[in-house]
Amino acid sequence: MIQIHPRLPAVLAALTLSLAALSPAAFASGAALSLDGRVACQRAVEAVYARHRGMPAADASRRSPVQPPLPQAVIRRKAEDAVRKSNALARWWNTGITPAQLQAELDRMAASSQSPEVLAELFAAVGNDAQLAAECIARPLLADRLIQSSFAADERIHGALRQRVQQALTSGEPAPGEEQRALALARGGEAAVALPGTLMLVPEVFDRSAAALRRSEGGPSGAPALGRF
Repeated sequence: MIQIHPRLPAVLAALTLSLAALSPAAFASGAALSLDGRVACQRAVEAVYARHRGMPAADASRRSPVQPPLPQAVIRRKAEDAVRKSNALARWWNTGITPAQLQAELDRMAASSQSPEVLAELFAAVGNDAQLAAECIARPLLADRLIQSSFAADERIHGALRQRVQQALTSGEPAPGEEQRALALARGGEAAVALPGTLMLVPEVFDRSAAALRRSEGGPSGAPALGRF
């Protein structure tokens, strides 16, 4: 049972969303809601976003005109996207989204929302329904965040590349199949002449950059180690 955060307005204070009785298996893949139901729910959510898109939340008197709603094809694609990402999480990373995770995401939104009035409108748009709030408001954000973090940490995908990069950094040689380019930095001035492949910096910027390079990469003598750049 969600305890509504005190930062939310009174319209949400009486709202109770309970996900405990709903099927965890259905939630893992997003099958707790049909595609048609998901599209209709997404349409209601997007209508709220359209009303507030580009509008300063704190100053209703200066709000810009209401933006046109998204095309139906875009709404459907967004509704399908949450399911695709949920299925990918379960299939490739064995990370099915659970009711507890959706509950936590709703709690996070309630606790940290910078626009509690808009959040109240979103809940109202889905009829203050626990399942619809979880599927149409919480799941898209949660699935996107989880799939990005899972992809970024997957050694099956990035392990070989990460190893090649580490070897290249250690040896100073470009990784196989990669191109290495050199760019010379020079101290500019009235008499300075820019040569091909040289970036001229104003003296103050060049001096600051050179000093920072000596501090971070210099050896005992203060000069950068050969082969590192």
